[in-house]
Amino acid sequence: MLMNDLQLIGREEQVTQLDRCLGMTKPQLIVVYGRRRVGKTYLIDTYFDNRFAFKFTGVYRRRREKQLSNFNKELSLRSGRQLPAFEDWDDAFFALRAYLDTLGDQKKVVFIDELPWLDDGSGEFLEALEYFWNQYGNAKKNLVFIACGSNTSYLLNKLIRGKGGFYNRKSTQICLEPFTLSETESFLESIDVHWTRRDIADCYMALGGIPYYLQNLRSDLTVSENIDDMLFRKKGPLWDEFDMLYQNLFRRSQAYIRIMEAVCQTRYGLTREEVAKSLGRKTADGSISQKLKALSDCGFLCAYNALRDGKKKTLYRCADYFTFFYFRFVREHRHLEPHYWSSLIHSPERHAWEGFTYEWLCFDHIEKVKAALGIAGVRSSVFTWSASADEEKRLAGAQIDLVIDRDDRIVNLCEIKYTTDPFEIDKEEWWKLEAKIDRYLASAKKKKTVFLTILSAEGMTKTGYASRVNKVLTLDALF
Repeated sequence: MLMNDLQLIGREEQVTQLDRCLGMTKPQLIVVYGRRRVGKTYLIDTYFDNRFAFKFTGVYRRRREKQLSNFNKELSLRSGRQLPAFEDWDDAFFALRAYLDTLGDQKKVVFIDELPWLDDGSGEFLEALEYFWNQYGNAKKNLVFIACGSNTSYLLNKLIRGKGGFYNRKSTQICLEPFTLSETESFLESIDVHWTRRDIADCYMALGGIPYYLQNLRSDLTVSENIDDMLFRKKGPLWDEFDMLYQNLFRRSQAYIRIMEAVCQTRYGLTREEVAKSLGRKTADGSISQKLKALSDCGFLCAYNALRDGKKKTLYRCADYFTFFYFRFVREHRHLEPHYWSSLIHSPERHAWEGFTYEWLCFDHIEKVKAALGIAGVRSSVFTWSASADEEKRLAGAQIDLVIDRDDRIVNLCEIKYTTDPFEIDKEEWWKLEAKIDRYLASAKKKKTVFLTILSAEGMTKTGYASRVNKVLTLDALF
């Protein structure tokens, strides 16, 4: 590493990217994006130890004049002299140029945080920024310009994918994603929260791997008590987090929230057309496609493949554990009972939520699953499979939680269980599994060897039918 000793959990890939940029002898335009609260600012501040030639942070929903005034004050402090008021963003960036030219030939790092909040939609800010970089920054070998923000869709469309003045100009894009389960475990240990992996998974399925949420956990409380404290206790640390989460990203946030609400009502997600229908639209027009893309860019939705009755479908499911938990439990109950989550510890609705959320957890850690199966290097496609009931053939509906269709002519059909005790396959359970396998094989276009795989958090009991299972993975495999 070129800068200070880091106090970071995970983020090795992102640190390597920053190391590479700092080692270059040409100008660097770095775009850092990711979900709100995921730790973007912390990463950049920690990596550079807050040593910047200039740092500025946009303010949410502030008028253009106020943003310019703040920029002026920050630049005046950095330069050590009072600058005249800026009339527009061109003035601001010309003043930044003049200041940077006084700093000599050393590496100069400019960090603009929450950059999308500086754009009022008129186009003035983006045009001034483009001119600054193309006319000045792109010719300065010792300049590192970092644009950061939670509005991932804006940064992707304007600075990375855009066809305007920034086309092919960015040097590096750094996507900061939530912690994995393993990184979450390390983070919790760093704040002196020592839980079992089962507890960590329970917490993750409610909050996700969001550092800001995790740092509010208390070691003197259980997982359920912590969630009550943060989400159900009035004015707890995450009491109004959901409202801020979407309002800070989207100008007309209610339209995006309605989509998320519709998707969160289902276990496996919705197709684009089903999303449109849920909103009272006859067809999925360009507006819905744009919103689905924006929500996916920002990490709230995940598009994945599913085979339904032999037809390949693209489904959109909620990718943000916190959002899903909010719609399922928090929204309707946080005003009623401060210990609501603890009261549900043995309830059917909580067990059902744990079951299908654990399926998502396996999907989201699929590389860990493949590594545990010893097929990390085998090319494969991953999807869910389902078949409707067929009354004429007297066939019940069937669902396979996870299919790993491999290029080595093997397919892992995965049954996922989040039971509190080791999963047991008795005679009746085996008949159900066998029926699923037969139904899948009858529908499969390519004949492959089937490996029945059980992803059970607590493993399996060794009954007479256990020998028919090819592989059993416990929760530890996801870490």
